[in-house]
Amino acid sequence: MLRFILKVLINAAALWVAGTLVGATIPVDSLNAPMADVMDLVVIALIFGFLNALVRPVLALVTCPAYILTLGLFTFIMNMFILWLLQETGTFILGPGVIDWNGGWNMFFAGIIVSLVSFVLNLALGTRERA
Repeated sequence: MLRFILKVLINAAALWVAGTLVGATIPVDSLNAPMADVMDLVVIALIFGFLNALVRPVLALVTCPAYILTLGLFTFIMNMFILWLLQETGTFILGPGVIDWNGGWNMFFAGIIVSLVSFVLNLALGTRERA
């Protein structure tokens, strides 16, 4: 259970860092944000984890030829798609304007940032899964 909570908090931190760096609309705009904003960010992190756990493997299987043809660079497109799904799902669950990446390039760079930040935090906290 502790591992799950850590993963959600890591996702929340990675999404917050990415949103802050690319200029997206993310619930927590400052460190002294109201608790409702923090809870929105945790809900968004839960949705992100759900999408990564259920949608990403199916899409990776379907788009396997694209991964092979692009030598793995299709991962960036997949990250953009997952962040777009997160934006749309967040709008449906939390209401309009809670999360907005402000365009495709922001989603592209946010996908890279989320991957890097979550990798570093998982490595630092020891929650990374062993192969």
